[in-house]
Amino acid sequence: MLRNIISKVPTGALALAIITTAGAARAQGPIVDDTLKDRSLATEVQPNGWKVGVSVGASASFAHSHQVVGTEDGAYLQLGGVLGGNATLRHDQHEWENLLDLKLGGTKTPQIDAFVKSTDNFDFTSTYLYHLEEPKWLGAYGRLKVGFQLLDGQQIAAQPTELVRIRVNGDRINESVGAQEQYDLTSSFEPLVLRETVGAFAAPFTAPEFTLNAKLGVGAQHILTRRGFVLADDPATPALELKQLDNTHEGGAEVTATATGVLMPEVLSWRAGVDLFLPVITTSDDDLGVGERLNAQLSAGLSLKLAKWLSLDYVVAAKRIPTILPDWQVTNNLLLTAGFQLL
Repeated sequence: MLRNIISKVPTGALALAIITTAGAARAQGPIVDDTLKDRSLATEVQPNGWKVGVSVGASASFAHSHQVVGTEDGAYLQLGGVLGGNATLRHDQHEWENLLDLKLGGTKTPQIDAFVKSTDNFDFTSTYLYHLEEPKWLGAYGRLKVGFQLLDGQQIAAQPTELVRIRVNGDRINESVGAQEQYDLTSSFEPLVLRETVGAFAAPFTAPEFTLNAKLGVGAQHILTRRGFVLADDPATPALELKQLDNTHEGGAEVTATATGVLMPEVLSWRAGVDLFLPVITTSDDDLGVGERLNAQLSAGLSLKLAKWLSLDYVVAAKRIPTILPDWQVTNNLLLTAGFQLL
């Protein structure tokens, strides 16, 4: 029985982008992906006051095939957009940084008649930092991170499918879904992931050619749900299994690092980041070991500067939150991005 839910666009589809921005602004360098940024760790002296920036990006890809070996006839269409923002208040040794990253996207394939959501991610990070006078590249921080999806989550079956919804209490509910029929998974703002941490930061290298920032701290993570479902299929069974989400509270250690560099001055730059959270205390009743509970988010990007305010950016991100889904969640974005510095 066919049970795959197909929502992929063929590799190599041409990416086109249209960027729009409103309001008075003056141009700045390209903003690749605010989930990768950590300007708060820069050791150079920053002027007191607010510094606000925004980036807006959009992408579209289209491909059509007819009687191509190994490809189903029809059109493939993908649309997506990114909104990034930052607002930082600096006063002497104190700094308050706020970062926003929003991604939305959808896909249409010949296998599924409807337009299916393929990307939905909202991340907000607020960080307070205290910079030491000596050495200037060390300090303390406190941080709050919030992440969720904005829209309801659904899937559409390409073929008739038998579902088994596995509830938190172990009950199994069978459900039949016809071809091109939609079934619900999660609600908007679900799952909501909150993390609060405190610790120390360091920025030992801050040259334009290479910058390295790192944080080490302890904190708590809360996963709040509305009892939605995620895919947890067992290939050994004929049905498609869905697991119900449950609220989870964890405490543990956090390690984050961000590296940036320049390959060609004023033309090509790169950025990479890693965010790890290892719970040692949890309310989850699963049988995962401590190492298997590791939460990870990896990001990398390239930015080709086309103008002072315009860049072509490629960003790849992968994250894993075992209490939600043990598999890696991977996204790729090719965007024409406009970046602006306000105030």
